[in-house]
Amino acid sequence: MHNLMAYLKLLLSKWPQKEALEFASTYIPKKYFTLTFKEVDLTDHEPGNFIRQINSLVEDGYLRWDYVMDKTEEAGEKLYQIKDIALTVEGEKLLRTLSWLSTATPILIGVISGLLIAYIAVKI
Repeated sequence: MHNLMAYLKLLLSKWPQKEALEFASTYIPKKYFTLTFKEVDLTDHEPGNFIRQINSLVEDGYLRWDYVMDKTEEAGEKLYQIKDIALTVEGEKLLRTLSWLSTATPILIGVISGLLIAYIAVKI
C-alpha cells in the first residue's frame, strides 16, 4: 500500500506540472485520494510582468489554466502547485481489498487446479 503511494508521489513529482495536474484531476478519484497544494512564490517578479510570468508557467507546464483561475487570490497574485497526495479512508479500504485479492488469487487458482486434477484423475 505504501509502495503505491510512493509511486504516485514520484510520478507526480517527475512529470511536468501540467501533466501531473491533468492526470490527478482526471484519473485520481477524489473519493480515494486527496491532493494538497503548495503556493508558488511570485514575489520576486515585478508587478508589470505578472501576466507574462503566469503565461510562462502555464506554457512550461507548471500550471494549468483552470487551476490558475480556481486557486488564485487577491487579483491573481497567488498560484498553487501539487504538494502531496494522500489516501482517504475509502482509498485505504480499496487498497487493502486489492492487496488481499492479489494475495488470494494465486492460492485460489492453485486450489481449483488441484481439485480439477483430482477430479480428472478419479474419472480416468
